[in-house]
Amino acid sequence: MALYDADSALLHDAAAALAPRAQALAAAGVAEPEFVANGLHGLRIGRSLLHTVTDADWIIDASGGDGAARVRFLEQVEQVARRAAVTTSAAGGLELPPSHRGITTELAARLRHPDRFLTLHAAAPVERVPIIELMPGPLTDPRCVEDVQHWIRALRRAPIVLERETPVSAAERIVAAVWRECTALVLEGIVAPGDVERLLGAVLAPAWLPHDVAADEGRMRSAFAARLQSIQATWPALSTAAGLDAETVARVVRRVVAADSEQRAD
Repeated sequence: MALYDADSALLHDAAAALAPRAQALAAAGVAEPEFVANGLHGLRIGRSLLHTVTDADWIIDASGGDGAARVRFLEQVEQVARRAAVTTSAAGGLELPPSHRGITTELAARLRHPDRFLTLHAAAPVERVPIIELMPGPLTDPRCVEDVQHWIRALRRAPIVLERETPVSAAERIVAAVWRECTALVLEGIVAPGDVERLLGAVLAPAWLPHDVAADEGRMRSAFAARLQSIQATWPALSTAAGLDAETVARVVRRVVAADSEQRAD
């Protein structure tokens, strides 16, 4: 396993934070201590992009920035990676121009081998939430999807493959829908903000504010404004259906029953 960032300060901080976080997972029983120890022992810090990815089977892009910067970076990765390597890119928080195309298609726009690429979305905190969405594009090789699922399961995570790519991840749409309703309930004076989390419970609660800023009013205001701004950017992608006609209801029922039958058969 190799770690790389063009910003040496960020790379140093990431390397320093990795061991304590991994060891905390082992202590909490989330990861096998032997697995963590072997991973940390084999970790190396990449001196350059070439040095980092040249022998990699799976390249995980977790870079930030807007979509254009990410597209350029992925193009650079492809130039130095093995042809057989699979590259995945984190979809969370990605800034892309308005488009009807999916995230994977947008990011693979300048790749020579888009069949070796797909996007991932992991809910935060990544080490505590096991679900990871896989969003292959129309050109993604199904064998790459199978390989990534295998690797994710080896990390004791649970992959979910989306049947069709979208401008935002499925999890982001669910979270945005919950936030929209929670915001409306508060604005309409129906539910107090503190009671929203109590109503939804620990699993679906929108967590209005991060716990580490709760003691600082200035940081609370800033954190909530940033979170709300980020969430509402996803609202245009949500369904606006006011109801379902009989044909749509029947289609949903057929899919649910079929999925349940398949699960029972397995």
